[in-house]
Amino acid sequence: MFAFFRPAAHQAPLPEEKIDSTYRRLRWQIFAGIFIGYAGYYLLRKNFSLAMPYLIDEGYSRGDLGLAMSAIAIAYGLKIWSNSPLARRVVLSQAIEDQPEIAAGATPRVTIGTLGIAETTLRPIGWIRIATHRHEALAEEGFIAAGKQVQVTGFDDATLRVRAVETA
Repeated sequence: MFAFFRPAAHQAPLPEEKIDSTYRRLRWQIFAGIFIGYAGYYLLRKNFSLAMPYLIDEGYSRGDLGLAMSAIAIAYGLKIWSNSPLARRVVLSQAIEDQPEIAAGATPRVTIGTLGIAETTLRPIGWIRIATHRHEALAEEGFIAAGKQVQVTGFDDATLRVRAVETA
């Protein structure tokens, strides 16, 4: 019943010349699947309860329909929860535990104009380091390569807004 949880069989790495075309195709397939899935969910989530009397007449039990309604509600709840501050704390708890001063509640102060270094490529979101602290950051324009110096220009909730600093 739960065979789809089994890991896929090992596949040999793609040849270098096929990587771009294969990944481009797979990205479009993933995008189409997500788009169609979300559009279907969005259009059907409120209409399902209207169709329930007709589905009962067709032979579906209330238990079957309740299970379907529960799955829809749980999927929507997980989608909303994944963007919540609580989810970020749960998912990022290990990163916070790796920084004892933050885990103890001592949040480092960052002000506008503070300089730092991009630890990862900001596409447009990534990680920067200011002194000894790691922060999530959003590039104001385009991508910022890892290793480039950045300057804090503002804040969006817990995310710093930064721009690349041109070094002479």
